[in-house]
Amino acid sequence: MIFLVCNFVMVKKTNRQHLKFPEVRGWLPYEAFSRKLDLISSDNDCHKCEVPEGWKEPKFTSQDNPFGRLFAVSSFSTLFPRYRENYLKGIWPAVKKILQEHSFGRFAL
Repeated sequence: MIFLVCNFVMVKKTNRQHLKFPEVRGWLPYEAFSRKLDLISSDNDCHKCEVPEGWKEPKFTSQDNPFGRLFAVSSFSTLFPRYRENYLKGIWPAVKKILQEHSFGRFAL
């Protein structure tokens, strides 16, 4: 019989670190199924954003968008392994058919 002797080092227990956040009026920590739900929902008088009086949203003009579209063409390209390329070539007609059934036919290239 072999006996193994293990040395355990006793470590002093420490208190958990407590984070100190600044006091914010009406703030309650998140708890899923909070018992304080009535307190959270009753704070309706708090405004998240105050808009100055007389503020008017600036109009969006063609000078704001010099390229004429709201998207950019990506220049990212990658080389697919051969099995992926064959899979995509085989499945693409089915993808086009499904897109056409849901009125997205013009997006199927």
